[in-house]
Amino acid sequence: MAASPSPATATGRVTVADTVPAQGWAGVMVSDGLSFTRTDAEGRYELPLADTARFVMIVNPPGSEPGRDFYRPLPAEQPEQVEADFLVRRSARQPDVPFSFVHISDSHASSALRIAEPLIGQINALTDRPAFVIETGDLCSDNLDENTPMESYGQHLAIPYFPVTGNHDAGRARGEAFAGACFERVFGPWYYAWTCGRYLFVGLPWSPREESLAEAAQWLESLLAMNAETEQAHVVVSFHHWDGLGAWGSGQLGRFIDLFREAGISAAL
Repeated sequence: MAASPSPATATGRVTVADTVPAQGWAGVMVSDGLSFTRTDAEGRYELPLADTARFVMIVNPPGSEPGRDFYRPLPAEQPEQVEADFLVRRSARQPDVPFSFVHISDSHASSALRIAEPLIGQINALTDRPAFVIETGDLCSDNLDENTPMESYGQHLAIPYFPVTGNHDAGRARGEAFAGACFERVFGPWYYAWTCGRYLFVGLPWSPREESLAEAAQWLESLLAMNAETEQAHVVVSFHHWDGLGAWGSGQLGRFIDLFREAGISAAL
């Protein structure tokens, strides 16, 4: 069941870093995790918020650098008006210039960080600097005690870090309203997107709960439609396990697969 709009509205402006006076960036996609809007010619937007919205977030536009400052948490009790501004930084890299990124998975960093430290050092020391690191799930340790810190590579990397949930991370949310609750307290939205060059990267959740996946699928459908309409970027999706996108034969898994097929995704990590 789709969430209904609440009386709350988010407004704000997306501007270019290090510009005086602040220069707005037009056409930036802004979302509450379900629906989207775009910034106007001055970088301003107005977005009605769903009653289940937990964040306002942007997709950094083509020509900008991907980074972690893409979301703003919403208060538990939403006021009628929420102000959320964002800065984006122009990329020195031309859109068609090749770039590299790092993909890791199942680090279980909070139990094995000492083992991971040499790898983190190698990534940070790369002379051909990767644009970012993707981690596709199981960031936390095997110990599902809620008091165990959800440490990650991201606390030690010198480049932007884009993680998504795995079954161990979602397992920490026992008793919570949804499977991504612990992840979102540490890392922000548990599904989101960013651009680099002419590519749109999408991080998707791992969830045993159909209603959580329905939210993510609705958001993804809108995102892919907007990308096809204007950006026309190549799409790369990242997620932990196929079964985290819906049980085999479920409506949600079929919906995700259909969306991947229709978008002609370039890769699935």
